[in-house]
Amino acid sequence: MQSGTVYDRDPAVHSRALVLTVVLAACGGEPKRDSVSRGSNAPKVEPAPTGPAKPLDASAFGTVPARMPGAIGRVRTGMALADVRAFAKWLVPADDFKPIIVESGYAGMRYIVYSDGGEQHVGRVIVDLPDDGSAAALVTQAWGAGAASTCDGAPCTVWIDPDQHGRAYLLDPAHGGDLELSTYLTPTELLAELAQTIGAAGDHLEFPHPASVGPAPDIRVGYGFPSVFGFRAGTAVMLTVRGGKVDTAQATVDIPDDAARAQMIDAIVAGFGKAVGRGPGDQGTMWLDPARGLRLVAGDPQGRGVLQLTFTPFRRLEDLLGPAKDQLAFETAPILGKTKAELAQTYTLDGDLIILPSTEHSYATAITLVFGDDGKVAGYTLPLSTADDQDPKARDHIKAMLTKKFGKGTGYVHTGLIYRKADPRIVARLEPTDAWTLIVGAVPGVNPGPPGSGSGSASGSHAVQ
Repeated sequence: MQSGTVYDRDPAVHSRALVLTVVLAACGGEPKRDSVSRGSNAPKVEPAPTGPAKPLDASAFGTVPARMPGAIGRVRTGMALADVRAFAKWLVPADDFKPIIVESGYAGMRYIVYSDGGEQHVGRVIVDLPDDGSAAALVTQAWGAGAASTCDGAPCTVWIDPDQHGRAYLLDPAHGGDLELSTYLTPTELLAELAQTIGAAGDHLEFPHPASVGPAPDIRVGYGFPSVFGFRAGTAVMLTVRGGKVDTAQATVDIPDDAARAQMIDAIVAGFGKAVGRGPGDQGTMWLDPARGLRLVAGDPQGRGVLQLTFTPFRRLEDLLGPAKDQLAFETAPILGKTKAELAQTYTLDGDLIILPSTEHSYATAITLVFGDDGKVAGYTLPLSTADDQDPKARDHIKAMLTKKFGKGTGYVHTGLIYRKADPRIVARLEPTDAWTLIVGAVPGVNPGPPGSGSGSASGSHAVQ
């Protein structure tokens, strides 16, 4: 299968998420905004502290857990540096790869702000506390008892500000003893934002809770969403755009323990219901939502302690084929005999492909067009299942759907079934990998007749029983 345009960037250098205004508006929702006012509402400027430092006490941390008072509490991971500059230019790093370190106005406490390495967004926000660990009691006095957790394998305490989607991590003194502030998403929010990208215009995406993503050299990512469970690093998200629209949204969520895994699965079940089984290629557990036209596959195929969530458009194979024997449901306008320009008026094209929703048996569904010398479509092929899906049940289910659609068909050796010999001919070919391909019209290399009557398929194919 040919791939479309993938916005894949090195997360060590490019780690930014935008705001999903267009998609939310398309779904009838109101666009979300970050904490910085825009337009005619100028943000309140926060001056840098001056004069002698005040003694460090509980008031330095405010009264709302995980929400620092003053300018530092308004700086969010993933926020544009230009937005920070509008209300606190003294907190903006002057160097893309070096943090700015400033006095807080309280004795022994400093603010440290990192950019994300060239993308002009906030990467990390740290409240540097006295090394002796004395500030821990003040934080607890201000915010109450936090929840015990682990941060990069070290013990820490975490507080959450659900209204601002903020988290504060306090490391123990043996591991720095500082506060680190970051944005987060709940499992339900992450699922909702990923789902809303499917079908959106790929050149105009914005997301409401930007965050940076830490270096992850073993994966390629497109954007960084806030972390769900992990400390510091965000959630790596790759969006694949085909035919100008988002065709795949894949998030890699760090899963620190079984409790976090259970929370994520519970959120999936709440939104999608019961799983239907394993996904194509056995890459994870699959959920289907025909009403919203979505498929979700969740798994950890490489055993890295993460949960990989993959959203794609979805349409049941039976619905893609349709009930009428003389018409394919996906062919909403004639394909054969048309030029690419004519097809572009009805279908989503990506080169010589027509992009269709995935089914329960395929990662993605794309019609490969075959053009004649006159520039018009002479035939096309449509993969009905994934090449590495060796599940006999999937193979047999597809055959049952073809039989229901076209009738029994005529078998021929090593190739598949003939459903129509007259023009346009229709053949279903069973590949050596147990994957089915539907072939319509004149496609070179396809044997339209009984054994020995033509070129046939490559040797090694499975005979259809």
